Order: sequence, then structure tokens, then C-alpha cells
Amino acid sequence: MFVNTSPLTSLLPPTPQFLGLPNHARAASPCLRSRLAFGVEATSDHLRRIEEAETAVRRALEVGAAENMRVRLLAGGRAVVELDYEEGRGGGGRGGGGGGGQAEWIEEWIEGRRSSLRAAGVGELLLGDLGFSEWDVRRFKSGGEAREIKLPDEFKKEFEIGEA
Repeated sequence: MFVNTSPLTSLLPPTPQFLGLPNHARAASPCLRSRLAFGVEATSDHLRRIEEAETAVRRALEVGAAENMRVRLLAGGRAVVELDYEEGRGGGGRGGGGGGGQAEWIEEWIEGRRSSLRAAGVGELLLGDLGFSEWDVRRFKSGGEAREIKLPDEFKKEFEIGEA
């Protein structure tokens, strides 16, 4: 077993797992600014709407504080609700029920979350009071918006960036 004997070790805070925190394996809940897609202006109104939407989703789906959930604001005023699906919310997670494959299970799970949000009035809140142009649900992924950025070809050429 490796033991770190550096004098700097005593300066590091204890790890969340060591402290027994239930959310030690969860992504951090960073600044609300990270909920805005690249190119979407960070205004107090945008951030307020995101915060209110996340509160409504957490209540409607009974999402615990230790579970990953984000509402992201995309271009054109669209909102996307991101939820963990492995946590067994709505029926099991990893293999699913029924005879379909994982892709079908995930789509059924997403549709179930959409239905639950509509039934709880969250869909109306997102489109009405909070003013989003449309909304949808997808699986949570940390850093979700940054992964979707497509660089223009001229930018790639100028900075000699290849495809990943």
C-alpha cells in the first residue's frame, strides 16, 4: 500500500468519502453560470430562471441533494433537464425492464421523466412563468454543454486543431 508522507498532506482537507458524506461520488454542483450553453449571456434573469427551474424539478421528481440534476439553458431560450438515470429512478437503471436493449430502456426512462414533469406542472412552469421556448430531458453528464461545442473548420485550421 502506498502512503503519502509529504509534509503537504497535512495541509489538504479531508476527502468527502473519508468524512462519510453521502454525495462523495457525485459531481460538484458548480456555479449556475455553468448551466448556460456556450454563447448564452449570463444575466441575472437567466440565472434566476435556472435556479427556479432546478428547484421545481427537484421537488417534482423528489431528486435528493446527493443526486446529479441540472437544468441547462441552451441557445434560443431552450431548457434541458439533465438527470442521473443509473440511480434507479423510475424502474431500475442499468438493464431496464422489458425485453428491449439499453437504448430503448433509456428512451423509456427519459419519456417517464418527461411525463412526470408534465403531470407535476413543471412543463407549464418552464414554458410559462420561466419563459423557456421549449424544454426536454436527457441523461446527466458532467460538463454536458462543453462537450457539445462544434468548432468551425476555419478555427480548427487557424489553430491547427484536429478532430478528437
